[in-house]
Amino acid sequence: MSEHIIIFSSARRTGNTSIAAQTLAEKLKAEILFLDDYQINAYDYEVSEHKDDFTEVMGILLQFEHWVFASPVYWYNTTAQIKTFFDRITDYMDDETLQLQLRQLRNKRMSVLSTSNVLQGVDAFVAPFKLTAEYLGMTFKYHFHSLATSSGKISINNINVSNRLYGNFTGLIQKNKCPENT
Repeated sequence: MSEHIIIFSSARRTGNTSIAAQTLAEKLKAEILFLDDYQINAYDYEVSEHKDDFTEVMGILLQFEHWVFASPVYWYNTTAQIKTFFDRITDYMDDETLQLQLRQLRNKRMSVLSTSNVLQGVDAFVAPFKLTAEYLGMTFKYHFHSLATSSGKISINNINVSNRLYGNFTGLIQKNKCPENT
């Protein structure tokens, strides 16, 4: 099993974000989970047991050390499905029997892959990921950004929070600047 998983969500399953996620997955030797294949209901203070796929998805993700969320930029934000996923983590905070699983996140890493029609990723898009990682005790590692100039043509920038790494990658992320096992 890979150390990395890309959690991908988009209104277009085979669009630019899919291409970027597949490209990054090749470089990281990561698995891909298409979040939109799963039914995840909105968080509800009154509902103690949701009848959806959230627990299954968390079970899958907890097997990996590095989570990369991949999403197009929609009005400076992520997809509704990724936002709903983050909201549902509250289930693990509210339920004492699930809190042990939630604590496993403290040893994990999170990154984000954004796609849009601009060269650089937007700080407003990345902030919720960084803050969520910090709140959960995860280490935020990288912001990968894919410039989608037209369907099927992408380039990926890797913007590291500490500026330790910076590279402009095209196609299969050449130049060996992309972290493979971090």
